[in-house]
Amino acid sequence: ATKAIDAAYSLGDGLEADLRHLLLSRIDRVGNKRTLAIAVLIGLSLIGLYVFIAIYLSTSRSLNAAVLALEKVSQGDLVVDVKSESSDEFGRLLQAAGAMVGTLQSFSSAQLAMSRKHSDGDIDFRIDAGAYQGAYAELATQMNNLAHLHINISQKITEVISAYTHGNLAPTMDRL
Repeated sequence: ATKAIDAAYSLGDGLEADLRHLLLSRIDRVGNKRTLAIAVLIGLSLIGLYVFIAIYLSTSRSLNAAVLALEKVSQGDLVVDVKSESSDEFGRLLQAAGAMVGTLQSFSSAQLAMSRKHSDGDIDFRIDAGAYQGAYAELATQMNNLAHLHINISQKITEVISAYTHGNLAPTMDRL
């Protein structure tokens, strides 16, 4: 009977060693999987951080360019570079700002051309209001009307003074 008990203990000791080896092997595999999961998580976190930084830098550059350009325009500097090849929202913002600056530059050039033409004696020159839309078309029309009104007043004053210098005191000037 002791031989059977000793054999059972011997078998139990062998099984214990096998089970211990199997358990340690499984613990190592679980540890390896945990290490792999942590490495993948760290890798994905680094990729996410890289993507975040790339998006942040890209959008902040575009947004800063738009802000700087619009600040210059608000201070009267129409020589700004607002070009963008980006098709995202900030790129479209820069394109819209560029179109606005182009309209302002065109309107400013038209005003300068009108001033030069009038100074050169071409008092019939008008800004082409049809070349603009919305408020810019209205401004061009109002400027043309204002210039025409001043020219008419100047011409009337000239006519009245000319008549007076020739002794004709009949012409009168409308009240201004």
